[in-house]
Amino acid sequence: MITHTRLALLFLCLLLQACSDNSEVAVGFLGPLEGKYSDLGVQGRNGAQLALEEANARELIPGMTFRLVPEDDLNTPDGARQAVDRLAAAKAVAVIGPMTSGVATAALEQASGHRLPLISPTVSTPLLTGKKDLFFRVLSENSQWARALARYGMEKGGLRTVAVIADMDNDAYSGPYRDAFRSEFVRLGGILLKDWEIRSLSLKSWEPIAAEIERLAPDAVFVSLSSRDASNLAKTFVSRSLKLPVYSAMWAATRELVVDCGQACGGWIFGMGYSEDNTRPEHLSFQQRYRQRFGYASNFAAALSYEATQAFLQGMLKAEGDPKGLPDAMETLPELPGVIAPFRLDEFGDVVRDHYIIEFTGREFRTHETIR
Repeated sequence: MITHTRLALLFLCLLLQACSDNSEVAVGFLGPLEGKYSDLGVQGRNGAQLALEEANARELIPGMTFRLVPEDDLNTPDGARQAVDRLAAAKAVAVIGPMTSGVATAALEQASGHRLPLISPTVSTPLLTGKKDLFFRVLSENSQWARALARYGMEKGGLRTVAVIADMDNDAYSGPYRDAFRSEFVRLGGILLKDWEIRSLSLKSWEPIAAEIERLAPDAVFVSLSSRDASNLAKTFVSRSLKLPVYSAMWAATRELVVDCGQACGGWIFGMGYSEDNTRPEHLSFQQRYRQRFGYASNFAAALSYEATQAFLQGMLKAEGDPKGLPDAMETLPELPGVIAPFRLDEFGDVVRDHYIIEFTGREFRTHETIR
C-alpha cells in the first residue's frame, strides 16, 4: 500500500511538473497591421514579439512560456471590438495594445467585458487619464507634449501665427493634442489663422489646403497626422515652393517619415514622448537586438511596445504567474528601467516619465530639449 501510494504520488508530481514545463500563455497584440497606419502596428507587434522571445529564452517564469497572438484592429472601433473578442477566445491573458487612441475606448469597453487587461504602448489620449480600469500605458498623455511644443514654438521659434491641421479619423488622439497646442499658443498671445479638421481616409488631395496656407502665410503650420499624410503634405509644399516651419504631433515621427519624406520634412519640430537619439546603453542595445531580429531599424512604436511588454512580464512575475492577479500587480509595480528611460505606473495605470522636443533633420530625429 505504501509503495503504491508513493508511486502514485510520484507519478502525479511528474505529471504536474510536465504540465508546468509546457505551460504556454497566450499574449494578445492589438494594432493596425495593414493600411496607412500599419507602421505603428507592425513595429509595435515586433517590439512585443522581441520582449516575449527574450523572456522565454531566459525562463523569466520557470515552467511558463509566452506566445504572441497578433490581431489587426483595422484602426476602427468595430475592428478593435472584434479583434478583442478573438483574443479572448484565444485565451489571451492580456493584450499589448491598442496602438492608436482612436480605437482605445472601444477596445477597452470590449476588453473589460472579458476582464482582459490592455497595456498600450502608444495610446496617449488624456480621455483615459486618471481612471481605475483595466487600461495601462507606458506613454504619457499627449496634451503635455502639445503644450510644451506651443511654448517652444513661441519662445524659440518666434511664432506669432499658425494654421492647424488635425486628422480626425484618429480623433481621440488628434483632438486633445490639437486642443492643448491651440489653447496654449493662444494663451501665450499667438493667433490661430485657420483650423482644419480633415478625414484622412476620404481626403482626395492636399492641394486646396496647401493653396489656402500659402494665401494665409502663417509663421508655421501645426499638424497631427500619420507619417504618410505628413509626407504627402510636405511633398505638396515642395511642389508649390512653399517653405514654412512645421510643428508636429508624435504620430508622424516613424521610420516611414525618413524613407518616404526625407528632406521634404527636414526641419520639422515634434513634441513627443520618445527620444530616438538617446544614448542609454539599454536603448542602444535594444536598437541593435531589434535590427538583428527583424532586419531593419526600430521606431518609437517598437521601443514603447517592448516597454509595455516588459511591464506586462513584470506584472506576471509579481503575480507569481497567475493572470487573475495581473491587474493588481500592474498597479503596484516599482519603477522599471525601460529602454528609453526609467518609468513607473501610477495607481491609475498611467505612466510618469519625461517627454521631449525633437527636430527631424531629413535623415534622423535629434533631441532639442528634455522636459521633466
